[in-house]
Amino acid sequence: MIKLKSLLESRLPKKFFHTTKEEYLPSIMKNGLHPQKGGKEWIYLTENQYTAQNYGNMFDRGTKVVMLEIDPKQLDENLLGPDDDDLSDVLHQESDVRRWYEISWQESMKKISQVTYSGVVPPRAIKIKEKWKIKF
Repeated sequence: MIKLKSLLESRLPKKFFHTTKEEYLPSIMKNGLHPQKGGKEWIYLTENQYTAQNYGNMFDRGTKVVMLEIDPKQLDENLLGPDDDDLSDVLHQESDVRRWYEISWQESMKKISQVTYSGVVPPRAIKIKEKWKIKF
């Protein structure tokens, strides 16, 4: 008999990644990763380390950046949602008439390896994967 928890976890990737400015790291490691105040009400996560790195490289030259590794088992699966940005582009390219918010987080992962999380990622779920400084 398959346990329900095992079945749910099998739908989650082994790891998520998120990239942010290093200056936020002390607060994140103490209080968790929160959605941006005054911005969108979610956190962007990807299962693809290279996608996270590319987003990190979008910061201004000289910015110190950190890639966080997040344990999906520590998240509330009910707070996962589809990506609102890249997913819209893919749906348009595929001539799919659905809106991004009509897509499940699982399909968002399948199509673009990215999701949103509308909760707080607890500090216990976060590890530092990599740090770098934007040079260009």
